[in-house]
Amino acid sequence: MPIKKRIKWYKILLDVNSLDTILPIGSAREVEVNGKSMCLSRTDKGIYAVDNKCPHQGALLSSGKCTDANEIVCPWHRYSFDLETGKQTNETNGLAIKTFPTKIENGNLLVGVKKTNWSLF
Repeated sequence: MPIKKRIKWYKILLDVNSLDTILPIGSAREVEVNGKSMCLSRTDKGIYAVDNKCPHQGALLSSGKCTDANEIVCPWHRYSFDLETGKQTNETNGLAIKTFPTKIENGNLLVGVKKTNWSLF
């Protein structure tokens, strides 16, 4: 049976004109998307949504900081993760965080969550 993956988009910010105030470049903040805690961050390269918990010991990444290298750094043990790929960048123990697509559409900031459905077709 093939698996179909669809993305469901959720509005996070209704007016992207307020981005500089709500999510300045270099910042991270916690947002809830469909009951899931995510870390929303913004760098010179774009806006990113990732899982909010560090896979090492569960610290909230939204309390960490963004770097010029497009990473989010855990506030507890300084593990860093690439915001595009989710891969750990400063250690070799194979930790990674889940990433979620973002887009701006009709003046709104949206985060996508993949929905998996089993299908016979």
